[in-house]
Amino acid sequence: MEQIVFVFGGQGSQYYDMAKSLYANNKIFRDCMMELDQVVQKTAGYSVIQELYHSEKRITDSFRDIRYTHPAIFMVQYSLAKLLMDVGIMPEYLIGTSLGEYVAYAVAGFITPEVMLQLLVKQADLLYNHCIKGGMNTILEAEEVYKELWCDIPGIELATVNHEKHFVISGNQETMNKAQHWLKKNDISHMTLPVDYGFHSSAIEEIKDEFLYITEGLRSNMNYIKVYSSAVGDKIQSISNDLLWNVVREKILFRETLQRLDAKETELFYIDLGPCGTNASLSKTILQRDKSIRSIISPFHTEQVNIHKIIEDHLMFSV
Repeated sequence: MEQIVFVFGGQGSQYYDMAKSLYANNKIFRDCMMELDQVVQKTAGYSVIQELYHSEKRITDSFRDIRYTHPAIFMVQYSLAKLLMDVGIMPEYLIGTSLGEYVAYAVAGFITPEVMLQLLVKQADLLYNHCIKGGMNTILEAEEVYKELWCDIPGIELATVNHEKHFVISGNQETMNKAQHWLKKNDISHMTLPVDYGFHSSAIEEIKDEFLYITEGLRSNMNYIKVYSSAVGDKIQSISNDLLWNVVREKILFRETLQRLDAKETELFYIDLGPCGTNASLSKTILQRDKSIRSIISPFHTEQVNIHKIIEDHLMFSV
C-alpha cells in the first residue's frame, strides 16, 4: 500500500475564502479552525476567521496583511490535516515549504498547534511593526536568468529553485522594484507573489534577534510522524529556535528534500494541503510523474470532492 506524504505550502498561496466549502460543510474542519481562531484572539485580540471569510471580500481581492495571512495559512492547513487523519488518511511523512514547514512541525508533534500558532502571530507582529517592506517574484525561466539579473541588481536574492524553469527571487522593496522593471524590460516570464516582505532573504534579517529571543527555551517534543525539512534538505529529529528562524530566512530546499525522500522510499502518495495546489504541480515536474500526486484545496471550492476521490481511488475508505 502506498505511504502517504502530506505537503504544506507557504506565504504567497493565500486568498480570501480559501477552504470555505470545508468550513461551511465539515464539522471537523470548522471546529479545528474555530479552536485555533480562539488562540489568535487570545494572543492578538482579533479574529482570523472573520477576516478570511468576510462576507464583503471576494477571492479576487488582495489578501496580504501579514497579521491575518500568516496565521490563516497555518490554520487552514492544520485543520485540513486533522480532518484527513480523522477520516483515516494517515501520513507517514510530512514536508513543508517556508511557512508550511511550521504546519508540519505541529502535525508531527514536535510542538503543539497552539504554541506554534502563538509564535506565528508574534512573528507576524514583528514583521508588520519592525521589518522593512519587500517582495518576492516567481521567475518561469532557467536559473541562468538569475545570474544575469544579479549582475545588474546585486541586492536581489535567490529564495528557491524548484525546477529548471521555476525559481523565486526575494529582497527589499527598492530592490524588487528594480527587478520588476528589469524582468519586464527583458520580457522574462514572471509572477509577483502577494507578499509584502522579502522572505528567505536579508530583507527580514532585522527581526532575527527578537524572534530568537521570543523562541528561546523552546523545547522540542518527540515527533510521531517523520518530517523532511525544506530548510535543512533532509529528515529532522527535533526542532530548535534556530531552525524556526531558518524556515523563513534561508533558501527553500523543496526540490532537494522531495527528491531525497522519493529516492529513499517506494510507492509514495503525495497530498498537497496548500491553499492552491502549487506544491502538487511542482512535485509532478520535479519527480517527473503525475500519478500519486494530488491536491485538495482549490479556489473553485472542490475540496470535498477531492477528498472523496482520494479516499475512493487510493485508500478504499469511506467517510
